[in-house]
Amino acid sequence: MWVFVHTSTVTHYQVVSELLQAGVHVCVDKPLADNLADAERLIDLAAQKKLTLMVGL
Repeated sequence: MWVFVHTSTVTHYQVVSELLQAGVHVCVDKPLADNLADAERLIDLAAQKKLTLMVGL
């Protein structure tokens, strides 16, 4: 299953991390997160779960 996240940037980390934890592939509008540390955590979580995480427009 895929979910496209189009929410306020400040909510990206919470929403995307919950989806990845649930085993869902995610496409999120840019930017991935509102800071580098959160973006890196999301990338690491997606890799750990073997899920696709991509950033779109």
